[in-house]
Amino acid sequence: MKLYLNETVFDNLNEESLYWLGFLMADGGVLRPKNKSPKLHLTLQERDKKHIELFRKFLKSSARIYEYEYSGHKSVALSITCNKLADKLQEYGITPNKSFTATANPIL
Repeated sequence: MKLYLNETVFDNLNEESLYWLGFLMADGGVLRPKNKSPKLHLTLQERDKKHIELFRKFLKSSARIYEYEYSGHKSVALSITCNKLADKLQEYGITPNKSFTATANPIL
């Protein structure tokens, strides 16, 4: 099954894309596992599933939203493998160590 995704949603920044960049700086990120493609990853509490659905809609993605429980806490997650999207987010400092690299002043 082919998954859909708009890989260019962060290419031209606007109010909506800037909102999601800020959201990813706080609650998401890009994972770069060794010898694997990078993944955009966002995990929230189960009660915030609607927000993950809105982010998936913004990405125009058909990726699955995962629901799981860990240590008694229910969570929802969206994980998307995409080199182009990960590379673009890295330009804004959204990296595995984003606390040290993310900037609130993206290049416009």
